[in-house]
Amino acid sequence: MATSWCEAPAPLPGAGSDPPALEVKGLCYAYGYLSVLAGLDLELGAGEILALLGPNGAGKSTLLGVLAGLVPAAKGTVLRWGRPPRAGDGTVLLGHQSFLFEELTAMENLEYWARLAGLPLGRAGEALAAEGLGLSASVPVHRLSRGTVQRLAICRAWLGSPRLVLADEPSTGLDPDAAARLWARLGAVRDSGGAAVVVGHDVPALLEHADRYAILAAGRLLDQGEAAPWRGRSDQFVERYRQVVASAPRRRPTALGVGERVSSPVGGAGAADWWRSLGAVLARDGRLWTAGSERLGLVLSFGLLAALIFGLALDPTTVNLRPVFVGILWVALMLAGLPAFGASLATEWENDALDGYRAAGHDPAALFYGKALVHLAVMVLAEAVLVPAFLLLLQVRAGAALLPLLGALALGTVGFVAASTLVAAVVSRALGSRAGAVLPLISLPLLSPLLLGTVRLAQGYLDGTPGPVAPWVWMQVAYALLFWALPAVLFGLVAEA
Repeated sequence: MATSWCEAPAPLPGAGSDPPALEVKGLCYAYGYLSVLAGLDLELGAGEILALLGPNGAGKSTLLGVLAGLVPAAKGTVLRWGRPPRAGDGTVLLGHQSFLFEELTAMENLEYWARLAGLPLGRAGEALAAEGLGLSASVPVHRLSRGTVQRLAICRAWLGSPRLVLADEPSTGLDPDAAARLWARLGAVRDSGGAAVVVGHDVPALLEHADRYAILAAGRLLDQGEAAPWRGRSDQFVERYRQVVASAPRRRPTALGVGERVSSPVGGAGAADWWRSLGAVLARDGRLWTAGSERLGLVLSFGLLAALIFGLALDPTTVNLRPVFVGILWVALMLAGLPAFGASLATEWENDALDGYRAAGHDPAALFYGKALVHLAVMVLAEAVLVPAFLLLLQVRAGAALLPLLGALALGTVGFVAASTLVAAVVSRALGSRAGAVLPLISLPLLSPLLLGTVRLAQGYLDGTPGPVAPWVWMQVAYALLFWALPAVLFGLVAEA
């Protein structure tokens, strides 16, 4: 039996024999112990646009998050076209945030989303042309106006042929012409047998274009009906809206806490989708590392600066630096790489890009492995530059020990990249762009065993006293296997946090 705050209203009548676009029954959600959605029932038929209205904090955005498969509901069911949310059912989310990457151009952003959807890259140019954004194709997103970014987000949503559109105040920042094009797009979805839920506060526009309306307050749908009778009577509708909202019951605490919520991710992605996601992330992150932020250049310049400082502070002509060579090298790599990894992970939460990725049904683990592989390539490139530089500036002669030394560094690098990428994801999720400053300190306890093992093994080769090799090698292998395997399970939790 439902709790008192989660009592569902009477179910809505069916929309016909065909599966409805949306069917929500007994939906409950709570932030902590405060109810947000309380036994909500909703049905949206094919060929309908629903205008969802309500005061700030009513739970409208939360409801769209649940419908998109992003927000875990405590109770209830959500069906899209008669089935649980799944990838490839034509659902797109057009949220408050753009899901775009600031450092990439308009074209590069759309090409990334086209790759994720398995669409030809030419669709990106077609989408920009259709929205009149051809001149903005090569402009980085951070240089575009708020309205242009929103138009670009609309292009992203319409790269394919959306069948169900979940739009949260989609006309924000749009000029009248762009807003008219948006409503024409939504009307075309409806006319083709699709459906849309549109959250907004522009009452005249919502009543003009929607087929039905629903008023959400205190986590409940308190009023709903046909929109047509209210067209041209928006003032009367606003008065009715105010009366309905004023009559809403107060939110009640609930015993249904955070720990009882269950995840409701979008399912249905197969192996081909996983590999396509991985390829899209690899292509996108490869561009991110060379566009705008110059992260790769920062990693290399920081490493070279560290080599120069140690070379000047510890005069190689009077001090034998062979015993500390590998330690100095790894300190430089860690201090240079970790902040860059943190900044790279932080981009996934800027503009809610990761939410868009998840809403489309893509596995967060594929995102992790794509980023980790790019980080691995960065580390290999950095070591290809820094190892010779350190050998030269610190006047260390490796001789016959060079190949074993490089092998030990390579083995340590594989484990370092996986562990540091996972830690960077957790910390950047909590701190955003500020994560880079504290990542080396936070990561040190976790990375210490790997760093010590790598330094001990590599230094032994360099000094000509490797000692027992097998224990250090096995420790590095076990470390690498552990941290390359863990994200397959853990990164999804980080993404949903």
